[in-house]
Amino acid sequence: MISVVLALLVISGLILTALGLYSARFQTVAARRPFAWMMYLDAAWCLLFALSGVVDDPGTMLALFQVVLGIVAVVPISCLVTIIYLVGLQEQVTRGRLAALLALPALSIAVNATNGLTSWFITGYEVIEVMGYQTLALQYGPGFLIHTIYSYIIVISTLLLLLWHLFRTTRVYQWRDILVMIGFSIPFVGNALVISGSSRGLDITPILFVVTGLSLAFALFRFQLLRIMPVARSVIIDISSDPTIILDRQGKVVDLNPAASQLFDLRDNDLGKEARSLFQDMKGMSELVDGGIHHRQHIHLRAHSSLPLRALRSM
Repeated sequence: MISVVLALLVISGLILTALGLYSARFQTVAARRPFAWMMYLDAAWCLLFALSGVVDDPGTMLALFQVVLGIVAVVPISCLVTIIYLVGLQEQVTRGRLAALLALPALSIAVNATNGLTSWFITGYEVIEVMGYQTLALQYGPGFLIHTIYSYIIVISTLLLLLWHLFRTTRVYQWRDILVMIGFSIPFVGNALVISGSSRGLDITPILFVVTGLSLAFALFRFQLLRIMPVARSVIIDISSDPTIILDRQGKVVDLNPAASQLFDLRDNDLGKEARSLFQDMKGMSELVDGGIHHRQHIHLRAHSSLPLRALRSM
């Protein structure tokens, strides 16, 4: 008989994989890629845990757990990057900064991989059974302690970033941020219970990431005032020959049609950037966009004498 825990792990892994694949539909959402990677990492966490529960050899179980710990080392970074994109600060994510963030997780993975020589990450383990699910109760070394402290520094930083954005944005986006904060916090509260020993050796953290994935998917792909339903968007924006740029209340570009992309040489990675910075070198454009932002109205400009430009500002 399949245990409830094993079934939940498999179902959670499939849901998280589906969320990652679902994000590919939203090509104009800048955060779709870090979100997808976060979902795939969490799905692998679930499915590897499920696999470890059906093998009988303790050595194989330990090897699977070591792979999981390697995945867990980068999950907080994927969460942070996704939230950075969510709040429109993706230009801050450079290769150098990402490499710096991943330096300690990479070291943790290396220490974990050589654990048989050093025992710095895992000092011992015991096969246990919880609710019909066979798993390992691990005893951790100093390497795991450093990894855990760093991971929670990243988690707290992510929450602080959400709080910062919560107090700077509009009421509608505040509800979105609150939803994301709740969904983001749940698995890490569960993980804290696991580390404290309150879960009787059962780690339900990856299952709880389903809540995170669903709340983030809703925030990224459904809870956006300026996201137009696909059919309406095609009729109103995509097929229009007029270059159309959509700005949010902070004056950031949240959408554009092919005509605007071609005219101003804008790409998907320009989404979320401030219109002022994008048009600062274009004569007259920055002043016109600034006027639209301050007056909170639609602006009808002319890029050429015969080609109107439409910049839509949220109300």
